[in-house]
Amino acid sequence: MAVLVTCVAVPSMQAEHLIVIGANDTHSQVEPASDGLGGLFRRRAAMDEIRRNNKNVIAVHAGDAVQGTLYFSMFKGEVEYASIDSLGYDIIVLGNHEFDNGIDELAAHYKKIKAAKLSANYDFSNTPLAGVMQPYYIKSVAGKRIGFFGINVDPKGLISDDKYPGMIYLDNGEVAEATAKYLKEVQKVDFTIMVSHIGYYPEAVGQVGDSIIASRSHYIDMIVGAHTHTLLQPGDPRTQVKNADGKIITIGQNGKWGKYIATYDIDLDNFTVKYGQVKLDQSLDAKANYPAMAQWLAPYKFKVDSVMNNVLGTEATIEVTPEYTYGYTLTVNSADGQKAVARTGVYVLDEATPATFDDNYVAENSDNRTGEDSGVFYSGSYAFNMGAILDWSYFYGY
Repeated sequence: MAVLVTCVAVPSMQAEHLIVIGANDTHSQVEPASDGLGGLFRRRAAMDEIRRNNKNVIAVHAGDAVQGTLYFSMFKGEVEYASIDSLGYDIIVLGNHEFDNGIDELAAHYKKIKAAKLSANYDFSNTPLAGVMQPYYIKSVAGKRIGFFGINVDPKGLISDDKYPGMIYLDNGEVAEATAKYLKEVQKVDFTIMVSHIGYYPEAVGQVGDSIIASRSHYIDMIVGAHTHTLLQPGDPRTQVKNADGKIITIGQNGKWGKYIATYDIDLDNFTVKYGQVKLDQSLDAKANYPAMAQWLAPYKFKVDSVMNNVLGTEATIEVTPEYTYGYTLTVNSADGQKAVARTGVYVLDEATPATFDDNYVAENSDNRTGEDSGVFYSGSYAFNMGAILDWSYFYGY
């Protein structure tokens, strides 16, 4: 008797993956920085490419989307906040610079943004942001529940008190672990992701950073980091931290000014994480063709370009503003005797010695159109490293 055997090709069972895209501290860098890296259009192109090549993608911005170029000083966040939805972020977290124009203006922008806006350790009940923020966000992917929650920096001394009236800060380390535990035990999520704007390292005695929170945790599975502008590249041992149970927790961060985006490739079978980064360089320019976005940006860009070459002056000094612990003022003495003054939030390691702009100017990522030693200062954003002042200080004027 003949037996008919039918062979059926069975596809190999491959684990589902979730790709989390992480951005942080883009600081109003709409156009590429002075070293040619970054830019809004390249970031969108890179994110879109990742979405085209992967089934499950969630995009996250971990804070400080604003402050650092003329786009913010002239338009107060209109461009940066609108681009949150244009680039398709699913989740955003507050950075300290989001408060630079005050909580009322921040709320007006945030109420228009579609992305989930997370903060587990800021209580906004008595502020204009009441009902706008949420502590966590749960996304079901391939039958697995992924829980994201936002953790924010201690504002004391970092954000001027008059910028966040009514907001109550809750200890970020305690809230982080409690929220992750709640998500695991009550909400029954399979994997928890802390989206953090507290920094990889603690900034002061008694504070914690991402690395410390991870090392003490039993419930946090991954951290998308920000704030300290730490460039954590694939292979850097700092990206792999053992938690309280000996499990490896992946922590990422992209430095500053949006020169990179991070990718966290999560295997949804065993929840291992492969960390990667995309460098936003000129190789993306051919893919960064977005006519509608270019048309929308054009009037803002025209105004920025029109003042970019304005000479502010030939001399500048830096002085402490006493009412604002971390606030410094840049005063540029212009040729006609007028002064252009811009106030900024500058983080200070210890008491800074007043210094002259001429002697300490660092040209890194500056919009200054002359050289480092020219002694002529144009409208733009300036980065300094003056010993006690870290190198992410922003000064601008127009």
